[in-house]
Amino acid sequence: MRKDINLFREGSMRIFSKITLQWRMLGGFLLCAGLTSVSVIIGIVSLQQIQSDMETTTKAIGRYIDKQNAQIRGLMPIRNLVAEISNATQEAELTDRERDIQKLRKEGGTISSKVLANIFESLGHLLLHKRRHLETMELLTSLHKSNMAALDTLTQLIQDFSGDLTRQSDDTMSQNTTMAMQTLNAVMSLQVHYDDLNARLMDIFSGSDIGSSENMRAKLTALNDSIEKELVNLYRREMPKEIDAALEPLDSLTTRMFEAVEQRLSAGHDFAKTSQDIWYKMNVLDNMIIQGADDMKSKANGTLQTSTHLVNTWQYFHVVLGIGAVILAVMVGYFTSRATNKMIRGVTNGMGESMRQMAFASEQVSSANQELVRGASKQASSLRETSSSVTQIISVTRQNKASANQIISTMERVISQLIRQASASMSELTDAIEKISLESEETRKVISTIDEIAFQTNLLALNAAVEAARAGEAGLGFSVVADEVRNLAMKTAKEARNTASLIENIVSKIHEEALLVTKTDKKFAEVSESVSHMDKLIRDIVSAFHHQALGVDQINQAVEEMDEVVRQNLSHAKESVLTFAELDAQTHNMLGYIRILKGLEENHFFLRNIRIPGTMAGRLMSLVEKKVL
Repeated sequence: MRKDINLFREGSMRIFSKITLQWRMLGGFLLCAGLTSVSVIIGIVSLQQIQSDMETTTKAIGRYIDKQNAQIRGLMPIRNLVAEISNATQEAELTDRERDIQKLRKEGGTISSKVLANIFESLGHLLLHKRRHLETMELLTSLHKSNMAALDTLTQLIQDFSGDLTRQSDDTMSQNTTMAMQTLNAVMSLQVHYDDLNARLMDIFSGSDIGSSENMRAKLTALNDSIEKELVNLYRREMPKEIDAALEPLDSLTTRMFEAVEQRLSAGHDFAKTSQDIWYKMNVLDNMIIQGADDMKSKANGTLQTSTHLVNTWQYFHVVLGIGAVILAVMVGYFTSRATNKMIRGVTNGMGESMRQMAFASEQVSSANQELVRGASKQASSLRETSSSVTQIISVTRQNKASANQIISTMERVISQLIRQASASMSELTDAIEKISLESEETRKVISTIDEIAFQTNLLALNAAVEAARAGEAGLGFSVVADEVRNLAMKTAKEARNTASLIENIVSKIHEEALLVTKTDKKFAEVSESVSHMDKLIRDIVSAFHHQALGVDQINQAVEEMDEVVRQNLSHAKESVLTFAELDAQTHNMLGYIRILKGLEENHFFLRNIRIPGTMAGRLMSLVEKKVL
């Protein structure tokens, strides 16, 4: 096995030695380039595929996000409509909301028509229940007012009747004292029952569920029975016709009021149920949107995992190709360098003889170079004159530098001063603005106090209304509430005056800010004067440059003299060209060896080998360099 490997290696070396250096280098380069190209093409194709997948996924996500945004924007008006319908207190508001629903129904949206139809149908039911609720509330309010008016009338009649009975009992005390006292007690008991009835009716009006309403009806029935018993006791004695007439509508009003309360509670229950149904449907839509987002997220993650797997696969493949290309390049370079070293050793031996003949020709070049040295001395004389002109230019340049330094110092001084002044002005401006901010904070506090007073005033007004409704004409509590309202009004006026004072202070601060702006404008005027001074300095610099132009003219004359010397050097150079023509003849002898090295870029390798100290070629190259220098 080892013998076969050696035979294969020797055969390969013989075949490789027959191939020229150019083809060896070209073959190795093409092979490495081919592997690299395959790797690059595969990488480009894979990246394009990944990019295509990512673009497709990105576009799909973008379309879905746009669809979700459109759905959310379509649901926002519906949510607002539900809230507005719930907060409506008048029929006109419900009419406006109904128009809004019709408008949304026409516009439609990206949501499925079936879901929208269900929501709009529920919105219609919600409007119907809200109208029923408002109508029953109006009816209940009207019945409550009528009932309260009847109770007030009945209470007043009972009070008058009680007073008459009291006076009669005083007059007839000696005649029938026991009967008068019983009648008076019955009237007083009846008045107490009617006061309780009034309170029960207030509780009915504010009832929140049907159960409490039924309980209140049972209590009110028992109360009516008590009132009837008291009336029976009164009828046995004496009962005014006015009280009897006032009692007739009270029972029917109470019954109608109970019916209105039940209708209001039923409408409120239906309204709440419909609202919950609408919100449930809205939540279903929200869940659909969230589920769609989760699906799109899963799809994007799947695409990302696929792309990641593809990238890892191609990275592994690229690493394998890269390692193979490196190993192949090392092998080709190794065998090529061995063959090249053998060729270079043969070429170096052949070039030694030609270099000896080139050394003789270099002596003739040396004599021509002496003539060039004499021409160089003339050039030196001309350069002295040029140096004199340059000295003058340097002097003028120094003047320019001094002027420039003066400009810089002036600018630094002026700008620094202006910056300090501007900084001070800005600091004052900042302080003034902070004062304005503090005053604004005080204004906010005063306004907050006014709002609190207004809130308390509303509470007191409400208490006064309740007291007036319960007490009737005997409104002693109303006077106390009125006094409190008056005190709060005085506090409100005082806070308003404080607000006006704070606003005046803010206006004065603004005037101070205007003065600061005027001062800043004056500072910028000073900057303008400094710029004028800088313009004068720049004019001095222009004059200095004019003197420099004169010096340049002198330099031009010196250059003309140098041009004449250059012409003489050119004549000597022609002689040198003839001498180097002989060297060119010897160079042709070296072309045969150089053809072998054609295509190589390592010229320094050749020079390093033929200039090694101690060899004939190295000594000849050193001699030539000395002659030339």
